Amino acid sequence: MDACNLKLYPYVDVEATGRRIKSLIKSSGYTAEEIGNMLGFSKQAVYKWTNGKGVPGLETLFALHTIFHTPIEEIVVCKVNEEHDSAW
Repeated sequence: MDACNLKLYPYVDVEATGRRIKSLIKSSGYTAEEIGNMLGFSKQAVYKWTNGKGVPGLETLFALHTIFHTPIEEIVVCKVNEEHDSAW
């Protein structure tokens, strides 16, 4: 399973990433169930991502990038961290 442990993504804004995935699904014309089937996940797993309760793993993000023709960096929303912001 490609589920992601949120501790691995300390700079990911999970809720905003979920909203972004939800928007991409809607604009693609697919349903959450169809996306889940394409990726080998249940629609409940897709709903978990779109509701900000989890983040897809890297392999799934790459698959979403392929399905939506969208760069991964436009799918994942990062948190702004003032402490580390100057490094970016």
